[in-house]
This record gives sequence, structure tokens and C-alpha cells, in this order.
Amino acid sequence: MRRNDRSDYFNVDYGLASAAITTGSIAITTTESAYHGIEIVAGDTAKAIIIIYDSLGAGGNILERVNVTSADSLLNERYRPVMAKKGIYIVATGVGMSGTIFYGPKG
Repeated sequence: MRRNDRSDYFNVDYGLASAAITTGSIAITTTESAYHGIEIVAGDTAKAIIIIYDSLGAGGNILERVNVTSADSLLNERYRPVMAKKGIYIVATGVGMSGTIFYGPKG
């Protein structure tokens, strides 16, 4: 039996931080990956809304939807990661929001 979630030289079983997330649409990875969580800081005057897709673009299966009220922050970590079969794509709205996503890329 082949285990696709077993770590080896290129596949890690812990989350890695991506590049910074800001407002807009961002392709995090275009290969199968383990989604471990997200940290978001909302802007001072706008609520942050982030939708994380198991997809190569906006649409498809949603891994998570995060709403953070203005001037607040959120750290959401998964004890067991969620496998994104196609890749991880984020659509983020909210003036002044920033954050990072944690994922384990497939080698």
C-alpha cells in the first residue's frame, strides 16, 4: 500500500510558511499539498475575508473560509492537515489585511 501523505526528502509532514498574503488572488501551490492553517491580521477599518480553494484558480472545492473583524487577528492551525489535491489558491479581500498560510508541499 502506497502512502501519499508520508514524509520523505521532498514531502514534509509539517507546515511551511508561504509568501505574504495581501488583498487579491494568490496561487500558493499548483501541486498536491497539505493545508496546515493560516494566520491573518485584518486592517484597521476593514474586515478581512479569505477563501482558500483546493484548485488552480478561484472556484472549486473550498478548504476553508476565514472572516476576521477589523483591527483583529486570527491564527487557525490544523492538528491534522487537509489535503489539497489540485493545489492551494487564495482569494483575499479587506483593505490593509495581511497574513501567511502554512502548508506542506508535495515533492
